[in-house]
Amino acid sequence: MTYDQFTEPGRTSLSGTAVSFAEKPSLSDWTELLIPKDSQTEVIARYDHPYWNEYAAVTHHTYGKGSAAYIGCYFDSASLESVLNVLMERFEITVPKEHFPLIRKEGRNQNETAITYFFNYSSDSMDYTVPYDGTELIGNSPVCKQDTIRLKPWEFHILKQASGHFTANE
Repeated sequence: MTYDQFTEPGRTSLSGTAVSFAEKPSLSDWTELLIPKDSQTEVIARYDHPYWNEYAAVTHHTYGKGSAAYIGCYFDSASLESVLNVLMERFEITVPKEHFPLIRKEGRNQNETAITYFFNYSSDSMDYTVPYDGTELIGNSPVCKQDTIRLKPWEFHILKQASGHFTANE
């Protein structure tokens, strides 16, 4: 894609068939009026504006074994999350359902056993779903896949999978 011009958004918003927004996106600071290079460039979102609606705001294009996306504007975080979820699907990246202030990190220990960390970075209690059968290491208590466990404010848990098989983002 190329861009035609760089401008202030004014009262412009976004619309699109590839992405659905819970509320009308709020743009601020800057916008680039994007022109898709060819029919293989997917327009994720367009400007909802009487004169700029022919321009793309967010594009995605595959090329060879890869792909790229371009976000040509600055908008609110809830709308950005909606756009990023669509783009992660296009990039074939699995996004964990947990997000800030509940953070999930995964890895393997020296024995190749799956270890999952859940961090609650808030002053409110948060719930998470156990990804596998195993043990919560701090309390040395057993956990079962699909159990819902509550983290107290600013608390963290470390889970160790019973079977030792790493299955990221279950």
